[in-house]
Amino acid sequence: GGEFTQIGVVAATRIARRQSGQWYALGGGIAGTVLDIAAYDGEIIAAGEFAGCVAAWDGAEWHGLGAGLGPATVGIAARSLVVHDGSLYVTGSFITSGGAPAPLLARWDGATWHAALPTVLGGAVPTVNVYQGALVIAGSNPNGSASALFPLRWNGSAWSPLLPGHNGPVFAFTEYGGRLVAAGGFTVSASCATCTSSTAPAATPGPPASSRFSKRRCSCSKTLSGR
Repeated sequence: GGEFTQIGVVAATRIARRQSGQWYALGGGIAGTVLDIAAYDGEIIAAGEFAGCVAAWDGAEWHGLGAGLGPATVGIAARSLVVHDGSLYVTGSFITSGGAPAPLLARWDGATWHAALPTVLGGAVPTVNVYQGALVIAGSNPNGSASALFPLRWNGSAWSPLLPGHNGPVFAFTEYGGRLVAAGGFTVSASCATCTSSTAPAATPGPPASSRFSKRRCSCSKTLSGR
């Protein structure tokens, strides 16, 4: 998924699939930037900056998930998807799901949208993932003072800091070799004294700056087994 309208010699609007060495369009595609893709309940789910923010491909056509995410204004987008415990979790800049309040993080159970943040933390939540069987979100606080709170792990009743001590936002993370590997705008982490940063990429034509992130990588990692 992305912003393309052609891949190879195949016309494909912002999303395509590859099979047996060939690219194929998925129907008429998506009418907006695609920022993430996941598989859920036998369908391909696309998230991004388009009407409803989330769409599902059932093998024959695209359809929305309920009333979708909103409001329907410029800049509102779903940015990250993950499947956990039978539900689809979505993060982004939206503030409603299915027409009801659901800021930053929402859950789709296969039929209905639900707010997934019991307490609004403020800021942005650009990514969601699963680490050691728990749901984890990452992002930033608008005033920067609470950036160190991310990533946050859900224990079933409350969110708690997973890696306290970052001095900047976390935009992406994954589990590798039993460790949590995080990337973002930070230069210091509690798990190591300093972090080395890669050179920020030069501005290039593409999506608005709000959907492109300059990333830094920490020179060390932290094992969180048993926490």
